[in-house]
Amino acid sequence: SNPQITCHSRVICDSTRRMTFLHMFRFAKGVVGSVSYLVYGYCIASLFLKRCACLYRCEGESMQPAINDGQNGDVLLVEFITVASIRLAKGNVIVLCDPRNPNMDICKRIVAMPSDEIDSHVINMPPGHVWVEGDNKATSCDSRHFGPVPYGLIKGRVLFKVWPVVQRVT
Repeated sequence: SNPQITCHSRVICDSTRRMTFLHMFRFAKGVVGSVSYLVYGYCIASLFLKRCACLYRCEGESMQPAINDGQNGDVLLVEFITVASIRLAKGNVIVLCDPRNPNMDICKRIVAMPSDEIDSHVINMPPGHVWVEGDNKATSCDSRHFGPVPYGLIKGRVLFKVWPVVQRVT
């Protein structure tokens, strides 16, 4: 009777090992699947943030009251597709590289496209340039100071103010 118990005990032990190995295999398969989803998600998010849209923080008074009407700055959703397809229009709020300091981005509104009149006089803008100004003209350093801005400096068009209150920027 004793040898049968021992034999029976070994069989149970072997099946337990098989089940443990099977569980470990399923667990490993699940981990690999989850990691692959994370990698795919990271790649898609990275592509989206580089080619489609991104969040920018806007500080300063030059775009008040539309943007940054508080003290802490606003977070803006900026899309890049409009700029890439050259579909910008007069009145769009944009983020662009500061012509005076290439390491800094600024937020301004397109006031005129080529051949538009500005303050009832015609500004001779080169093709592929826009005239930008801040909404708060008293504190804004804009095209009135540095002239027309080439399309190449424009990074994106502001769609929404997402913090502190979600609001469409027009």
